[in-house]
Order: sequence, then structure tokens, then C-alpha cells
Amino acid sequence: MKFLTLILTLLSFLFCTGCLSFTNGYCEGTKFESVAVPVSEKFPVTYSVSFSQSEDSDSPVFGKSAKRFQESVGLALEKTNLFSSVRNTRDAQDNYHIAFKFWRSGTSKTDSEIAGAICGASLFLIPVGQDLTLDASANITLRKKHVAGFGEAERVRVIYWLPFLPFFISGLVSVDYMDQKVVDSIVKDVAEYHYKNFILKNPGNN
Repeated sequence: MKFLTLILTLLSFLFCTGCLSFTNGYCEGTKFESVAVPVSEKFPVTYSVSFSQSEDSDSPVFGKSAKRFQESVGLALEKTNLFSSVRNTRDAQDNYHIAFKFWRSGTSKTDSEIAGAICGASLFLIPVGQDLTLDASANITLRKKHVAGFGEAERVRVIYWLPFLPFFISGLVSVDYMDQKVVDSIVKDVAEYHYKNFILKNPGNN
């Protein structure tokens, strides 16, 4: 029986997997609009990125790895045009440092296996769903002193069901899309804080 269920599940995934995914809209996912900043008002920033995942949640097939989170954050910081240089380092003791943390969780492995068995055994005639969430935080330190902190979060819901076969591609890109939304949102929070407190409040810009 278990062998038959496994075969049906594999065949279903190969030939008739249909899934529809959507995010809950917890974060805007918009990027910081680059502004013109005098070179004299810019100074270097260093950043660090850590990524971890709940051991109990089911790992997504797609989505950013720790390295890709690091690359995405660095690129987003550079595109703000607010800093003279952007450098990745694990040393949080730099003069101006931003520590980013990303945490992924969601439907447990056990629940995912049960849902997959039900869906596969029914040849995807019985719909099942899976949730994945991503939480992010950013903490800014200036001269080793904490000055600001921000948080963002998003959740993606993936529903597996045969009628959703035309939306198969959306399931492939949904997790990566969620990850990028959270990266853009948390970097925007940091950029807006920096622009307001270090650019607009600078006497030289009045």
C-alpha cells in the first residue's frame, strides 16, 4: 500500500501537478527609490546577513539560499545610492553596520507528508495547501551603539489541486518572489531611516 501510494504520488507530481500560490500582502515589497545625494554626504556601510530555517518546517524546493540572501541585500543597498561603499562583513563592530536576519518557517514536515500522500493518492483531486513564511529583521549600529531596528514578514500559500495545473509556474516562483519582497521591504526601511536621519537632517543639505 505504501509503495503504491508513493508511485501514485510521483506520477502525480510528474504529469498532473497543479498548484496556485499567492502571498498574504503583509509587506509592500517595494524598492527604495534612488535619490541624488551629494558625494560629500555619503559614508561607507557594512552589512551582515544570517539565514536560518525551522527544523520542523518543510524545506521549499525553490527560494533563496543564505548566499543569495546576502547577494540580494548587498545589491539592494547599493541601488539606494545612499552610501559611498557597501561591504559585506561579519564584523558588527564597524562604524556603521546593518545586521540582517532572515528566518523561514511554515507547514511542518509531518503535515506536508500527510498532505502530499492524500493529494497523490487522489491524483490531485483533493486539494491540499502548504504555508511558508519569511521573517526579517535589520538592526543598525552606529559606533557600536544600536540606533534603530526594523522588521518585515510575509507568507505564501501554495494550494495543490489538479484544476490549478495552468498555474503551475506560479508555484515554482512563489517562494523566491516572497523572499525578494521581504528583502526589498527591509532594505527600504533601512534606506528611509538613513535618508531621513543622515541626509535630510544634515545642515549642509538645508
